[in-house]
Amino acid sequence: MTMDMKKILLGCAAVLLCTALSAQQLDDPAKTNKRGVPILPEAGDYGLGLNAAPFLNYLGSFFNFNTGFSPANGGALAVDFINTDQTIFGKYFLTDTKVIRGSVRLGYSTMTMNNEVLSMEPGLYNFVEDRRTSINSNFVVSGGLEWRRGRGRVQGYYGAEAFVGMSSSAVEFEYGNALTIDNPSVNYTTNFNTGAQTRGGDRIVEERSGTGWAFGARAFVGVEYFFAPTISIAGEFGWGPAFFIQGEGSVLRERIVNNELEVRELPGRSRSEFSLDNDNLNGSIALLFYF
Repeated sequence: MTMDMKKILLGCAAVLLCTALSAQQLDDPAKTNKRGVPILPEAGDYGLGLNAAPFLNYLGSFFNFNTGFSPANGGALAVDFINTDQTIFGKYFLTDTKVIRGSVRLGYSTMTMNNEVLSMEPGLYNFVEDRRTSINSNFVVSGGLEWRRGRGRVQGYYGAEAFVGMSSSAVEFEYGNALTIDNPSVNYTTNFNTGAQTRGGDRIVEERSGTGWAFGARAFVGVEYFFAPTISIAGEFGWGPAFFIQGEGSVLRERIVNNELEVRELPGRSRSEFSLDNDNLNGSIALLFYF
């Protein structure tokens, strides 16, 4: 075999080898799909996630021909959209397998309930309105590190994170029948959930909780499945301690004493809690997008 022939054969072999390696890389299930689109996030990528459970509940109800549930109405699914596990979380890939993760929740809600009671105005038979307004707010932030391993679309991960949170609440009452010297005992609502009423002269005006603080840390382990390029669903379990401390709140009550309206402030309750337990993020199923 001549030298020129050897060079030609070696050149053809090199071209075939490069082509085979390139094709193998494109078809490698650990990196790309059949069209060569990357499946997994890489170093420098960001991720944004939310709880997919409400959407999955909606799809399940839809395919069961249950029209009573939708993200827009007040069915049972509406509870999933306002409960405490509605947290937005993000990730940043330091390397292909080392990730910074964090989450944040900013929650505020107010609800007003009305109830009609018989007016105490003499000579008239009509109704006035009692009103109860509840206000709740909370803030939670967390951060930690995550390590990943696996092949193809199924990725396992583990790590640790810490969190801190703050919460407060208040309930305010407005009554249609005012307490006066002439009417020291009036009709008013005692239970806005049932509409129960009573007649009396000592009633609550406002109740405020003390500020609550939560602290904790957890180790976690989870599994993430990429059903489309850089789009995945994931679930995880965790274990760790959590602390909750709530300061003393206050209660305002009113009554007629010595022919005068007296509004007095009474101390509310304080409490503290400690737990050390497993968790599964309240059953959340994370839906994540990477870019």
